[in-house]
Amino acid sequence: MIDWINLAFNALWVVALALVLAVFSYSSYLASENHERLRIVLQKKAPQAWFSAAGILFCIGLAGTSETLIYRIVWLVLALLFMVQLVAIFRFRPNR
Repeated sequence: MIDWINLAFNALWVVALALVLAVFSYSSYLASENHERLRIVLQKKAPQAWFSAAGILFCIGLAGTSETLIYRIVWLVLALLFMVQLVAIFRFRPNR
């Protein structure tokens, strides 16, 4: 029998890693097209927001698959910190 909840939480962290890879790949493409350094492109608002969103998904996925309460708490606190970072990106960073 398939454990659908466990499958859903595992899918979350796999999607998060795929999102990180996609953002990194697209940023690399933009850097080469605009003749910029990759570091400069990755410091912009959009990639940072996507990395934070991926961090949230990753932490929630691992919190759902953790078996002990202390690990769940740690992963959820880390997800909350990524959420704070995501809000700070949109609230305090100028558009670049």
